[in-house]
Amino acid sequence: MKKTLAITLSTLLFSAGAALAQQSVTVSGVVLGTGGKPIPKAKVIVRPALTTGQVDVRTNANGKYEAAVLPRLPYRAYANAEFKYLGKTYCLRVAPEKSEGYEVFTPTKNLVRNFKLKLSGEIEDLENGFWGGEIRLFRRDVEQGDTAELTFTPQGPLIDGSTGKVLRKTEDEYLMVYDIPIGRYKVSGVLRKANGSKIPLLLSNNDDQYQNEALFEFKPSGCSVATHGIERGFLYYKPVTSAEPQP
Repeated sequence: MKKTLAITLSTLLFSAGAALAQQSVTVSGVVLGTGGKPIPKAKVIVRPALTTGQVDVRTNANGKYEAAVLPRLPYRAYANAEFKYLGKTYCLRVAPEKSEGYEVFTPTKNLVRNFKLKLSGEIEDLENGFWGGEIRLFRRDVEQGDTAELTFTPQGPLIDGSTGKVLRKTEDEYLMVYDIPIGRYKVSGVLRKANGSKIPLLLSNNDDQYQNEALFEFKPSGCSVATHGIERGFLYYKPVTSAEPQP
């Protein structure tokens, strides 16, 4: 009986494995930068949505990849790529090229999932998430109803080598500004009073040595398949007073 049972189980397992192998398919595609150039050595992760068995592959010199021999299971596909910038190594998540690329898929035939780097815009599968960085603001000597309006002026190219634009951001009710492409910026600002008047701001990276401009850059947070791969930034500000001349 035991021998018969063992043979039966072995036969079932072999048959299941053979059937699974016959049903296996591939997921392939390309990983591109913001300007459409291929990103070599980017990492593509094909992860089962309900179980284990993650497949990791790297893109070739043309940014192409192929994850072969995938059983028919629900999967999600992710990509990230490393960039050297300002003396640091950033590992950024690369966005699916199309909205369907965020969805769970069960491969019944060979599929294509392409990716393209984004430095700004909403992350479709992350609630309140953005491809750009976010900054938490800390205010000093500010009255209720006052709001900071900040100007971010790029200092050199962005992390992907592209030319950045001057950004104007207004803090929200949580003292946050969002979706700032990764780069180095000079930050200046004004405080908009409840009565509509505006007062110049002094800014600081560490609540010390306030100046009328602060030099700001984001720090890397490591590889992730969910977030963009950069840490939240912090800035401090206070209004210039009549007794306190601007630096």
